[in-house]
Amino acid sequence: MILSEENIKKFYCEDKLPIKIICKKFGCSKSRLLKMRKRYNILNRENTGLHHTKPFRYFQTKEDISKLKDLFCNSKLSENDIAKEFHVSCCTLHKAIRREKLIGNLENKMRSSRRQRILLEKDLKKYYIQEGLPWKHLLKIFHCNGSSLKENLKKYKIKMRGKGTYHKSLKNILAKYYLEDKLPFSIIADHLGISENSISSYLKKFNIPLRSSLNKGKSIISENEYDRIRDLYLNKKYSPNKIGKYYHTSQEVIRRFLINHKVPLRNLSESRTGELSNQWKGGRRKIAQGYILVHAPFHHRAMKTGYVFEHILIAEQKYGRPLEKMEIVHHLNGIKDDNRPENLVVLNKSDHHALLISKEDSLIRRIKELEEENSQLKETLNNRC
Repeated sequence: MILSEENIKKFYCEDKLPIKIICKKFGCSKSRLLKMRKRYNILNRENTGLHHTKPFRYFQTKEDISKLKDLFCNSKLSENDIAKEFHVSCCTLHKAIRREKLIGNLENKMRSSRRQRILLEKDLKKYYIQEGLPWKHLLKIFHCNGSSLKENLKKYKIKMRGKGTYHKSLKNILAKYYLEDKLPFSIIADHLGISENSISSYLKKFNIPLRSSLNKGKSIISENEYDRIRDLYLNKKYSPNKIGKYYHTSQEVIRRFLINHKVPLRNLSESRTGELSNQWKGGRRKIAQGYILVHAPFHHRAMKTGYVFEHILIAEQKYGRPLEKMEIVHHLNGIKDDNRPENLVVLNKSDHHALLISKEDSLIRRIKELEEENSQLKETLNNRC
């Protein structure tokens, strides 16, 4: 929707919608809406007096008032939920509640002051007594705080459990999730709303045996999954951790499964080098000395990291033979990353050393010539002065 003058006057002056709802309709920010209002010279509702002519635009019809009474008194929803239902703020909802005198009796007064959420007795008995769920999980289910949950328990005369104690049905729930469904600790902790350490402690309290002690070396994964796991590990190069996440188990279980079926395991050097490494950038990089390295782990002159100098590979292609250890590739123009075939020459160590010495001698001669010219120029300048 376009931020035109007509649309802003319609929503802001005529309909008198809140600024938040107008921003949602236009899909813009509050500052953007205020700038456009100033650009079109639209006065503020408080300055024009329009804001006080109809202070309660909402809840004017009988249908809205009856719906408000039903939600507030009978359904006993929270004020935040009712405000979301009518698309208004909590402030306008409070004004409507005071105008309609819905907080006349003591129950609604207590409810408006404490904002207590009234819960059903069936739900409390089901989740708190029968299933014996933890306190944090109950708060997530009922969408309330601890004080309102305690008040509802006192209202229905339900005895409070002690700290850290659970109902007997929790033992059946843990046994089902852990032994029958074979879920890991992380998923059970998310479902019950407790930590993984507390799950292990409750397994000890309820004398639920661990899966490792029941199996005694046997794998939790069925034998029908052998071909698939072997393909993921050997062909697709998946790690045991990644395979374990797929089967909702740990990487140790996958490693035991592979060892029991005599599948050769990869070393760290095999699993983390080359294309499987997290820092793989195509197998070509430049080092600080100026040379370029290429990843070729099976080359006869490869380093421990699996890289070879690029000028060696290009020189071997140029001469059509593998280079020996005593041979050195020399760059004619002295640029170390210029690995064109016409710029490369293969020399022995002795020839390469002699070439470097001759270059050094020529440089030294050139330096001496420049120093002599510099001294002659200084003399001529001093004579003229």
